[in-house]
Amino acid sequence: MIQTVEIGKRASRQKILSNAENLWPGIAVAAIDEEIRDYFELDEKVKGIIIVSIEQGTKAAGGLRPGDIILSVNDKKIENMADFYSAFHSGESRYLIEYLRGVSSYYFGVKR
Repeated sequence: MIQTVEIGKRASRQKILSNAENLWPGIAVAAIDEEIRDYFELDEKVKGIIIVSIEQGTKAAGGLRPGDIILSVNDKKIENMADFYSAFHSGESRYLIEYLRGVSSYYFGVKR
């Protein structure tokens, strides 16, 4: 299999750092793909993104855990990574995160 790759110029440091607003400090998430679905034994009906890791001492560590599935942020359904990151561009300073842990859903409020 042959793949074509285009090598481009790296963005400026300022541009790279400006992307930090797309990230939630202390939390790493991933899209739910077949590998993750198999590993966590998730039903095909489960939609959202999964928490991969939480940095201890951060606001997110107050209630979320690796393996939790984020279902919504401020009542906006989260079905993929783009939904997750766009939820934090709303200009809000407080977020209500609905997440699935096991078979139960919970809410976690956090102020940015």
